[in-house]
Amino acid sequence: MNLQNQLLYVTQLRVKEINSPKIRGVTATWKDGITASISFYFDGEITEEDFDSASDACGEIIAQFSNGFLEENYIRWDYPKPLPKENLAYKRKGEN
Repeated sequence: MNLQNQLLYVTQLRVKEINSPKIRGVTATWKDGITASISFYFDGEITEEDFDSASDACGEIIAQFSNGFLEENYIRWDYPKPLPKENLAYKRKGEN
């Protein structure tokens, strides 16, 4: 399994543990070979609780890659705006 596929897999597992209906989708990609860029797309206002849960998940994700760095992005992306298709690690049920 290549590094990108590992990142997508680990991200999907961790995000499913959050179980928040506000998270529409999450993308995960390696920017420069050592920095994992994780982007959370939220439906509606991002609360402190949303941020904390997502940030904790990011910490757990990057912990799986001992030499990796992390870039976290938290984006309000209200439905029905289409989610990015590239490097989509997670999308909530009902999303196209």
